[in-house]
Amino acid sequence: MKKNDGGPAYPIVCNSDPVLILHSSGMSLRDYFASHAPEMEEQFFKDSPKKEHITATISVWNYIYADAMIKERDKENG
Repeated sequence: MKKNDGGPAYPIVCNSDPVLILHSSGMSLRDYFASHAPEMEEQFFKDSPKKEHITATISVWNYIYADAMIKERDKENG
């Protein structure tokens, strides 16, 4: 099952039919939300013995945030 990525972040709308949205192969809305997730405080990681895991932890957090944003958006749009 494919994860709900929210569709394209920047859909292209056909000028002759405003209902028709052409999907681009660029960034998904999920990627957009993840890239705009609030920054995690580096102080949480300053004493971490495994600093190589910091980037992975932050990336996971960003996508958890993005998934929550899409879930809330789906509630609003019914």
